[in-house]
Amino acid sequence: MYKPNVADPYAVVPGSDLSGVEISERGQGEIDQGSFQIPNHTGVYDDVDITSGDRLELHLQLAGEDALSPYWTAVAKPPSFALEGGSRRSIEIGARDFVTAVLSWRQAFQDFENQQIAGTTDSIVNTLLREQAPELDRSQIGVVERETDTFVNGRDLRTVIVEDLAPVAGAIIAQDGTALVFEQLHDVDVKHSLTPEDFRGSIDVSGSDDELSTLVRVDGGTAHDADDEQLTQTTTTRVTQTDRVMTQVQTRKSEIDRVQVWTQPDDSSPDKLAVRLQSDRDGAPVNVASTESDIASKQLSPEFLEHGGLTTFLLPDHTLAPGDDPWVIVEATGDTGHLVGTDSNGNLTFQAEFPYPLLTRARDEGAAQEFRRRDHRIRDDTLGTFAAVRDSARSFLEHHNRPSRSVGGEAESLRAHRLQPGDVVDTSAGDWQGAPVTGSYLVTERSTTIDAEATMLTTDLSLQEARSV
Repeated sequence: MYKPNVADPYAVVPGSDLSGVEISERGQGEIDQGSFQIPNHTGVYDDVDITSGDRLELHLQLAGEDALSPYWTAVAKPPSFALEGGSRRSIEIGARDFVTAVLSWRQAFQDFENQQIAGTTDSIVNTLLREQAPELDRSQIGVVERETDTFVNGRDLRTVIVEDLAPVAGAIIAQDGTALVFEQLHDVDVKHSLTPEDFRGSIDVSGSDDELSTLVRVDGGTAHDADDEQLTQTTTTRVTQTDRVMTQVQTRKSEIDRVQVWTQPDDSSPDKLAVRLQSDRDGAPVNVASTESDIASKQLSPEFLEHGGLTTFLLPDHTLAPGDDPWVIVEATGDTGHLVGTDSNGNLTFQAEFPYPLLTRARDEGAAQEFRRRDHRIRDDTLGTFAAVRDSARSFLEHHNRPSRSVGGEAESLRAHRLQPGDVVDTSAGDWQGAPVTGSYLVTERSTTIDAEATMLTTDLSLQEARSV
């Protein structure tokens, strides 16, 4: 057991002091769960300070092995105690796997566009871990040269890596001690062969077409593009609550999503800068002096204004009348005001943008011919560019255009007991009694039960055909 940022353990529990261990691991970024039961009849652990967030390392020596070796690394939950006679008679420590627990606790706010996914210093995965989860080992993050767009928007790192990046990269996600394993499936080395002799008792071989899809539609977020603009800036004009700059927007759409205005804030002014939108009436705004006539408006405090650049004003949802070319009115909320950019004729330096939904479809004609057309729809408003929406559709179809096949059973051999989620095995050499099991399979689940009193380890494995993961 280790405290955060401390190299030496504060407590070591020998196997003889454990009554049981249960661990459920599922891979692909799921948060694994486990528990450790420690009898404490002699009170030897009464003063051990186990707290949430402590790192726990389970080391095992299996039959046929010469020494203890790492098996599972976790973080502790608050422990539970059974008290009797003024002493802790038993202790149960709940635990979550170290890597995905840390990832789930950390949030980020970066946006990445046309950025390499993984494997370099400035790639998305490496940047997120380096800046937000430095205690995680990055040495097993493989090189994924593919570029994509990702908008984190305050989400936790586990969600971003599991739901956004791994599918696009075609990557497996696992943990190895404190290291995140993120590697493209085709780059993962086969650990060893696997045959029916590696299992004890019956082996379950099954197939599923529950997620089979031949046509996928992805509805992403909302993007925006220029509708009208005047980007020449040669001079500035001071706007106040009575001195305004106005321009009419030639729009083709029913909404203006945002307006960018060139600003130079006055550092001595506490005034906010406002962008207002009004309908046209006979070649002029409806009523410049009345905010009640506004279709939409947005105010920004001085600290949010760009110094000598375009400031973005996001407008509330609204609907423009058909054929209406509205007016943009720029003013301040006080008498001091701020400077805004204009050209030599006094025309406002601005860009007005319209919103549009991001969506795409991807289809696999060959799979549709073989399995019939099967539609799937994904809605994810965090996909903020067409590239992100396109990558989501393609990656989903790549991994769901064939039925999946799985193998499950209780481990018998030493090498089967040592398999862990993320490992790839080759099943081609085994005699599977005519069952359609051949090729590479990925370990997706491992359930471990240790009866310490009987020195009995039970390991249940689930594997899935690698190409369908």
